[in-house]
Amino acid sequence: MTDLAAVHPIPPADPDSAALDVYSKVVSTVAAEMLPHVASLRVRAQRRQGWWAEGAGSAVVFTDDGYLVTNAHVVSGADHGMAGFADGAESTFDVIGADQLSDLAVIR
Repeated sequence: MTDLAAVHPIPPADPDSAALDVYSKVVSTVAAEMLPHVASLRVRAQRRQGWWAEGAGSAVVFTDDGYLVTNAHVVSGADHGMAGFADGAESTFDVIGADQLSDLAVIR
C-alpha cells in the first residue's frame, strides 16, 4: 500500500495566509456593520449661465438623528439632494454646512 502523504505531501500551513484569513474576517465584519450607515448621494446644483451640474458621492451617518458627513466638493453649490441606502431606502437631505478648506460637509 502506498503512503499518500509521501507521494503528495501536504505543505505546512502558511502563517501569512492564516493572518490574512483573520484580517479578511475582520474587514468583512466591519464592512457589514458599517454598510447601513453609508449613503450614496445624488446632488444637482445650478452653475453659471443657467447650466445644471449633477454629481454623486457618499456620506456616513454619524448621529442617530440623521446627520451625515461627506466631502464639501460633493455638495458644492447644492442646497439639497437625495441619499440612498443599501437597504433600498431613499431620503432627501439638506446641506447644513460645508467647509471648503477641510473639504468636509454636514448634511441632514
